Amino acid sequence: MSFLKEKLKALQLVWIGRSLFLALLMIQCGFFAAYPENYSDDARWIPIFLSYVPALVYWIYCLGSDAALIRMFFTWGLYMFALIPNIAIIFAVAGDTFDKEQLLGPNTLKVMLCITPVLFLFLLNTASDLSEHDDYRQLASRLSIQITIDLFDAVEMLDIVLDESQNSHCHASVNVTMEMENNGMLVFVGPQPPSDGIPKDFGTVMVAVACFSLLLSLLQLAENKLDDGKHKIHKNLAIVRNGVQIVFVNLAFLLIRAFIFFKYKKDESIFIAKNGIAIFLSSLEIYWLKHGMV
Repeated sequence: MSFLKEKLKALQLVWIGRSLFLALLMIQCGFFAAYPENYSDDARWIPIFLSYVPALVYWIYCLGSDAALIRMFFTWGLYMFALIPNIAIIFAVAGDTFDKEQLLGPNTLKVMLCITPVLFLFLLNTASDLSEHDDYRQLASRLSIQITIDLFDAVEMLDIVLDESQNSHCHASVNVTMEMENNGMLVFVGPQPPSDGIPKDFGTVMVAVACFSLLLSLLQLAENKLDDGKHKIHKNLAIVRNGVQIVFVNLAFLLIRAFIFFKYKKDESIFIAKNGIAIFLSSLEIYWLKHGMV
């Protein structure tokens, strides 16, 4: 009887997690669709909303048939191919025009971006076969830690761009109009953009690197081979993924944050340390993989 109660409690927790996943996914989708509509005259919310449909339909289909861990991997892939273009669209359309006084401002967008790692946690840990296979449960736990941290790292990089766009907008909107008398006439000089902010092109590079980091989570899932309750690593793919993550993500993040830290005096010391640790751990994992220790 106690075993049955435990099973029922576990099942209830799984469905609570699935319900939260659905609710958060729809909230993120709705807000992401609203941003281009708010900051642009074009009706771009329809393709953004529709881009989430494949992931949502496939996930619902899995719940009705077999919500196995491998299928949650595929669901995450479909979700990523909706998320990344939407992030690019929002930053391209809104750009430096984010208004912190509006509901659809930079602070709300930060919250919507932070939903992404939470979605990954709910998606992975509500797979139907975790309770049946220890290997799958351990893999889900490990990936929950590793990928969630990397996702928050990418989100924090996007937050830097949002903070800078917010500061630029605030400076540009401050009424610094000066009156100058010239032959009895008043000449009005409009506000000047701040010269000490992060350049727009550099911000675009930061968004691109962050989006690539999000996309790399797919490669980290793909290196895991799931077969009849057993888990194995595709070693060559894992080595390539770690190498790419070292050079194009963590090293790139570290250099960008170090540049921002010294050039613009923005405190990024915590995530600089995180990127340094991640480079060391990825290098160590490559060593282990090459010597057959994993």
